Amino acid sequence: MESNQPNKWDLVLEALSQPFDKRNLSGIDLSDIDLSGTDLSGVNLSHSNLSGTDLSRTNLSGANLSGANLIGADLIRANLKATNLNGTKIDDKTKLDGKWHLVWKILNQKASGRYLSSANLIEANLGGAYLDSANLRNAYLNGANLTEANLMKANLRGANLRSTDLTNANLRGADLTDANLSRVNFKGTDLTDTDLTNANLTEANLNNASVENALFAHNLGISEEMRCDLIARKARCIT
Repeated sequence: MESNQPNKWDLVLEALSQPFDKRNLSGIDLSDIDLSGTDLSGVNLSHSNLSGTDLSRTNLSGANLSGANLIGADLIRANLKATNLNGTKIDDKTKLDGKWHLVWKILNQKASGRYLSSANLIEANLGGAYLDSANLRNAYLNGANLTEANLMKANLRGANLRSTDLTNANLRGADLTDANLSRVNFKGTDLTDTDLTNANLTEANLNNASVENALFAHNLGISEEMRCDLIARKARCIT
């Protein structure tokens, strides 16, 4: 195993020498080496073999770990903000901080109806997650990626979704009462029958969102022009 480490490190160093958007280690065997503290932000590690690898304190923000083998890997204090953990393989020897273990569970074990009240999911990559009917009351989702996520009938009362990306997400029938939705991207989002009473919509992008029968009432950040536009799109608006 020791004799292979320089070769594996050469692959890592070669990848890191490339422009940021071309750093690719997809499908590579990087098992059982020490990558602790390495800056692997944005690297494509999809379907790579990282079993037994020391990734503690490693910067993996924005990295693609989809389908990667993390069995026995150490990711304690790793930066996993915006990291794609969809389809990654872990076991009881994989070391993950509690927050990111929860993110892994949501993505890979699905979370329909799960109790996640007050959960810390800040800047997590939850794109495509199944969170329909989940209890996310007062959850911290600010800066998270929820593109194409299924949040149908989810309880998001009082949740913080500031700067969250909800592009093409399904929020049909969800409860967003008192939620912080400032700077949220709702482009293409299904908000049909959603309750947004008292939600903060300052600088939110509601372009191309489906708002039929959605309830907007006492909201910060809604101009008169926006209100008229929402009504024209069959939303219910109460001042």
